[in-house]
Amino acid sequence: MLPFLQPPNPREQSHVTASCLPNMKSLAAKALHPRRHSLHENTQAQYKLANIRSELHFSWDKTNPNIVIAADSADFDPLIFEEFKEEGFDIALLPHTDSPKRFDSQLQGLQDSMEFGNKYAIVAYGEAAALVLEACVKPMPRLCAVVAYYPTRLPNFEARSISSLSLKIHLAGSQSLIPIGKGRCYAYAHSEVGFAQHDSPQYDPVTARLAWTRTVACLREGFEMKADLEPVWERHLLMKYASKDLEGTLDSYADGARINYVPTNTGGIGHDELRHFYEKEFIPRNPPSLQIRLISRTKGGDHVVDEMYLSFQHTQEVPWILPGIPPTNQTVEIAIVSVVSFRGEKICHENIYWDQASVLVQVGLLDEAHIPPTFNPVTNGINGLHGVRNLPVSDVNSARRILQE
Repeated sequence: MLPFLQPPNPREQSHVTASCLPNMKSLAAKALHPRRHSLHENTQAQYKLANIRSELHFSWDKTNPNIVIAADSADFDPLIFEEFKEEGFDIALLPHTDSPKRFDSQLQGLQDSMEFGNKYAIVAYGEAAALVLEACVKPMPRLCAVVAYYPTRLPNFEARSISSLSLKIHLAGSQSLIPIGKGRCYAYAHSEVGFAQHDSPQYDPVTARLAWTRTVACLREGFEMKADLEPVWERHLLMKYASKDLEGTLDSYADGARINYVPTNTGGIGHDELRHFYEKEFIPRNPPSLQIRLISRTKGGDHVVDEMYLSFQHTQEVPWILPGIPPTNQTVEIAIVSVVSFRGEKICHENIYWDQASVLVQVGLLDEAHIPPTFNPVTNGINGLHGVRNLPVSDVNSARRILQE
């Protein structure tokens, strides 16, 4: 059996002094993902200690899908292990710290200790990713999926063994490699090598999240895992709107969940902020007339996108949609789009969008015919227009149109 490093338990407390901790990424990235950074700060030193202990053997789990993480160092981002665990995978680290020939031999021997019928996947980074892709040219019958992050080169995609794999390749925009294979290789503009690793100065949370969605979909396809997120999401909507169950609502969220009602910049990050938001500003503050109707739903491997029609009579202040505005008794009808990401079976990220200008028109705070006197448009040389008659905003009709066939 091959030697592997077992990933640490990120929830175990480290007893190593702060001087052992590596430099962290920027404060801006830390603000975007406080849960990930706090977890990283508590575990990175412990992970370094795990590397100097005797190597442990990877035990193929008989129930969870098995993933081997291949990286260019034994000192690898422990949060990535945690995220894969939360998706239901059993994982181990195979570091590329020796010669390419030795690493290839280790890759080819991965399945030697597996029981009949078991499958495994590889998620690789950097030079290790390039070596994994090259190794896949040779038959590896029990390998069901490969995800390669910013490999240093790409192999010949004509190989039959590669063409039969569930495969995704993530390239940084700074790489000069030409994406090959429609639907299998993605290049992410404005990103650098390391964009998916939380402990990298090049970490980009937006690009990392997009690549993660594709990674999870690839792995689930390879393992033939069917994720049904719809019941989880339906229960959350029931708790939040119909039952008005605070604890049930909060139970739907993963640690460090980030919820953003975009037009009013309300919501919260993490358990404490979300508890305050739903307890003080959302659940008890929705008017009894509020109704929601689902118009369409799009589902992916780790996300759900809902298009909804929402209506209510503005009989009380509604802080998440009209913060600080006293009741006007006007009826409001809007279209809402909710983009929800999941980690395992918990909500980890949600952005909610609607047309706030239409809301303001409907409650009488914005008049489409009122042009500010200070507005001085540039003359249109084609037809000689010098003024604006109406603001480009809409009333209730914009929401009602989505109800039409």
